[in-house]
Amino acid sequence: YHTHFYFSKGLNNELYSLDWKNLKNQFSHDKKFLSLVKTEFKWYKNYSAYDRFCKTYKIVEIYTICEKYNHDVRI
Repeated sequence: YHTHFYFSKGLNNELYSLDWKNLKNQFSHDKKFLSLVKTEFKWYKNYSAYDRFCKTYKIVEIYTICEKYNHDVRI
């Protein structure tokens, strides 16, 4: 038995399987995010890892950090 995780870029957007190919395609414009994902997750790791300390999924935590960084850089 295996749980499959999916993501979308918004509430009304298409769902994608949570894997490197889809992350790379959907976030091709966000090099910082992709770089951090590659650094934090090795090829054999699950992108659905949960951070109990921060009480969020690691991938969401990385995305939030990148969004803050991208927002701060634009100002």
